[in-house]
Amino acid sequence: MLPHTHFMFAFLIGLIGLKYNYFSLIEVVIIGVLAVVIDIDHLISFYRHHKSWDLLKCWNGALEKHEYLWTFIHHRFGMIVVTGILALVSLFNIKYALIPAIAYYSHMILDHMHLHKHKIKGHDYKEVFGLAIPLCYSEFVFDFLLLVSIIFLFLY
Repeated sequence: MLPHTHFMFAFLIGLIGLKYNYFSLIEVVIIGVLAVVIDIDHLISFYRHHKSWDLLKCWNGALEKHEYLWTFIHHRFGMIVVTGILALVSLFNIKYALIPAIAYYSHMILDHMHLHKHKIKGHDYKEVFGLAIPLCYSEFVFDFLLLVSIIFLFLY
């Protein structure tokens, strides 16, 4: 999924916590930002393979599937490690564990749903300012539904 989709999905989950007075708006924004920052592992992996911090090449390589840029945190073992760390943090402060947990698990759900869909259907790309932008109807619809849900929660 694209970064804005990761942000909106995690943000929406955080907004539910805001509605129940569990999170502040700042914490909800942090949840959304963390859900995007998780993908920094793509750039780290790109650097390990190419010795370059070229974000444009990393982006295009990851989206066009020329590069398999996931590190361990995107796989089963990484999920076990992250879950263990979050479980330890929750022993001291549950909220400090929930904020990264919502960001991480919402990110993983979207990434794995997205891969499954694209293995079956595929998609086309449009180049905008050198960036490969996937043209994916299902992600566009999902983004629209997320946006409507976020607006609804703000107005409700």
